[in-house]
Amino acid sequence: MTSIPSENTTVGLSTKVYRVLLRAYPAAFREEYGAHMLQVFQDYSLRTYKQSGIQGILTLWPITLLDFFKSVIEEHLDKETFMTKEKYIRFSGWSLMAGGVVMMIAFGFGGLYETPFGRSAAYEIGLAILWSLVMLTFGLGLFGLRARYRSQMGQLGNAGVLIGGVASTISFVGMFLSPLIAEDAGWFFFFFGILLISSGIGIFGIQAVRKHVLPRWNWVPLASGFLLPVLFILQGVLEIFGASTDIVEPLFMVAVLGLSVGTFILGVLLQGDREASTAAA
Repeated sequence: MTSIPSENTTVGLSTKVYRVLLRAYPAAFREEYGAHMLQVFQDYSLRTYKQSGIQGILTLWPITLLDFFKSVIEEHLDKETFMTKEKYIRFSGWSLMAGGVVMMIAFGFGGLYETPFGRSAAYEIGLAILWSLVMLTFGLGLFGLRARYRSQMGQLGNAGVLIGGVASTISFVGMFLSPLIAEDAGWFFFFFGILLISSGIGIFGIQAVRKHVLPRWNWVPLASGFLLPVLFILQGVLEIFGASTDIVEPLFMVAVLGLSVGTFILGVLLQGDREASTAAA
């Protein structure tokens, strides 16, 4: 591969992350094309960085991730490794679990903003990659959840899961197109994306409790999903009446962590229910 200047930590970090992502491809495909794909990505990253700096790299990553997930799925489908609905649901369960874990990591990583590291290029691109992965894994997982329980959760539950899945996609794209729209547009897409994802999971939770959709712990999506929207509404009401919001703001941290844990548990339940259904069949 082309050598990277030691001071160019941005391109170096991007290349290392992309090398890890390549492991998701089938082994035969990876052996034949992996080195070439890594070289192309590194060369393009270097050229993009020279032309546009960090902003260019941040714009490159969402396009790369969308193409990555598309091509990984296509390659596995060609190899018939997860052609069936059952295997897609299994993948979705893992996706929700991964999304919950990455969301906790991204939230903790965001707390480093006020440190010297928080002002570095590595920090900015690392945080962007983490939240991009959160949005993508949530979207993939929620669509798999709908595929598994579509006939059981009724119109309301289906609507909730669709809201969450579509919001994750819109939020993902909007975060990186925001420089073309307005200076603070990225925060708008990010925050309201998470808010809609959380609300969608909460709406699904209503049906889960009513219809006992999940094999157990049907209250988890309801509790973890609605906490963030409720706090948002409460903060708005307090601001309207001129009251202090100091008591509410720390609870947003609890809400985000609750959503992370709840999504992880939802992935575990989806994965376990898939395995139970397969065994029963």
